[in-house]
Amino acid sequence: MGASEEELDDIVTGLIRLGVRDVLALRGDPPEGEPDWRPHPRGYTTASELVRLLRRVEQRELAGTADTASPLSIAVAAYPGGSYDEAGNPAVEPSTIAALRAKQDAGADYAITQVFFDPNSYAAFVRTAREAGIHLPIVPGIIPLTDSTRLRRLETLTGVPVPPELLELLESADDPQERYRRGLAAGAELIGGVLDAGTPGLHVYTFNAAGPALDTLAAAGLCPARTTS
Repeated sequence: MGASEEELDDIVTGLIRLGVRDVLALRGDPPEGEPDWRPHPRGYTTASELVRLLRRVEQRELAGTADTASPLSIAVAAYPGGSYDEAGNPAVEPSTIAALRAKQDAGADYAITQVFFDPNSYAAFVRTAREAGIHLPIVPGIIPLTDSTRLRRLETLTGVPVPPELLELLESADDPQERYRRGLAAGAELIGGVLDAGTPGLHVYTFNAAGPALDTLAAAGLCPARTTS
């Protein structure tokens, strides 16, 4: 959000020339502590504009070259959120669907979701997206549920509420090993739910900690358990 179109064009051009072909296109967030901050007057305010730039530079840099066999793969963000209606059913914001449709129309290849804790939220989001003509693969973003402190911090950053029952499950454990075991089981249940919903894949947010991510996948039966010496 803080860059001009010219600066972004230069950055994307440089990345493509270096051989980068996989991109996650995000709008970016305003800097914290600057209430009067404004986006660059010659920049972008939506991720769909960035996707459009990526496709434009791709066409300019790769058209007529041997690299046309390796086009850009562009991922974008999607937001199932944690909203519910009065009946307790997952609620999908029309604005988030409209934004995802704009990203698809600009040339995105697939979407990765923000964190969520209810597989029904993911299923409802995908269903609403399909009804709106969105055909992009929508890959659920999964965070290991083993660390309640990290989950609380993530709630502050994303605004997605952590279910109180999940926090109670973790924080009532008698020792760290039991807390970890409970978190793995909860993560495996979440993964099972999105698999039942027909997800095309998984994106696991590791936060630079491979162990909990791999252990969660193992608990869900998707990879072998780690061996320790």
